[in-house]
Amino acid sequence: MKRIAIIGAGLAGLTCGKALQQAGHDVVIFEKSRGIGGRLATRRAEPFYFDHGVAAFTASDDDFQGFVNQLLTEGVVAVWAVDQAIPDNHVVSTKPHSMPKVSDYYVGIPAMNAIGKHLARGLTVQRNTRVASIIDHHPIFNSWELLSDKGETLGQFAWIISAMPVEQAKSFAQTSLHTKVLNKYALMPSSVLMLGFDTPLVLDYEYTKIEGEDIDKIIVNSAKPHREGGYNLVIHSTPAWTNRHIEEDKTACINHLTQAASQILGIDLSTAAHKDIHHWRYATGEAVNPQSGDHQLGYLLDSDQKIGVCGDWLIKGDVESAYLSGEKLAKAMIELLKSE
Repeated sequence: MKRIAIIGAGLAGLTCGKALQQAGHDVVIFEKSRGIGGRLATRRAEPFYFDHGVAAFTASDDDFQGFVNQLLTEGVVAVWAVDQAIPDNHVVSTKPHSMPKVSDYYVGIPAMNAIGKHLARGLTVQRNTRVASIIDHHPIFNSWELLSDKGETLGQFAWIISAMPVEQAKSFAQTSLHTKVLNKYALMPSSVLMLGFDTPLVLDYEYTKIEGEDIDKIIVNSAKPHREGGYNLVIHSTPAWTNRHIEEDKTACINHLTQAASQILGIDLSTAAHKDIHHWRYATGEAVNPQSGDHQLGYLLDSDQKIGVCGDWLIKGDVESAYLSGEKLAKAMIELLKSE
């Protein structure tokens, strides 16, 4: 049995931790936020519930589909048959060109954060704990030591796994393997506008992909299965817009995106009873050098330094990628540790 620290309680970290624990290892997961699940996130502002990270996800890989099927059986996710709209020159009317319902989307129930909560059951997860540094591998005690941002020791571990966004993982790079490979990846930001309404809007669709200059997609979040609370929209900006405005005044950002979405929908959204915004500095993953063979594994593993890295950005930057990256790293480590 090895004592293993995982930094990051998103889907990749939780998946990896679950598999390693089931294999008999002592796993501790450290999460800097109070919530778990990463961008499988939900924010509550009574009576509204906003899935302000990942809106929904699909499954194409057999292993991931098996995982999703299990979640369906356990009542953690549901199929979302989505009414989609086709924008005309980045504008969507209240009576848009519609597409057939798409039934291969999945959502967590009663909210997206239900998936992370489900996976975390039985795991040791220390929330609100920011790992600031790791002390180099000790040749005598054969361990790493983690320190918090308050200078407190978080314990000694035989292995360290980074399940963080790549920009944060770079700060823990200890080996030539990591410094060479991590620089090939980058993450793009996104801002998410949350609007809650006292009266439902007159829309004949639940999702539309805009891909405009400022707005990327608009979701009627309250239309998802098993949702409670008031009618609400979740509006995702483009990465380019967030790059330009992430440091600006919050109210100004809300007002700008609200106006931009109003023009797209042809509806005055400024009447929303609740308005908020969340900036994701590290949202969708994109390989800087996709020709590199490193991303084909879906994880990084240094058996000499006893460091592993997993994350959605190592594959395609989506929910399925997060699961597969964590699963693949765990399988590789389990096989490796059998010989130690």
